[in-house]
Amino acid sequence: MLERIEKAFPRLIETGYVKNSPETSAYNCIAFTLGDQTRPWWPLIHPGMQKDDSYWPTGAPCQATVQAFAEMYAQQGFEPCDSREPEAGYLKVALYIEPQEELVEHASLQLPTGKWL
Repeated sequence: MLERIEKAFPRLIETGYVKNSPETSAYNCIAFTLGDQTRPWWPLIHPGMQKDDSYWPTGAPCQATVQAFAEMYAQQGFEPCDSREPEAGYLKVALYIEPQEELVEHASLQLPTGKWL
């Protein structure tokens, strides 16, 4: 798993990241940013997933585009921001984008210290 992540995000190694938890199919990175550890959140079915394996809220576009994720996060009470700097009283989420097709591949949640999970 780590090899796959490091290949997909080569600059990650430069950050000195640490693996904090084992891989699980119970939830995914999107669910984690939303505090839901009961199910994965994703707008499309991945290979090997069954239709009911992931959750996506009604009303959010069922696409892996930045706009679809922005709409989904807005439904959950998030709003866009211009800075990656931590702000007291706010949770920040970073979306990691596949540059060729501009599709969301991953998300991280910011700690008050500025570190990303």
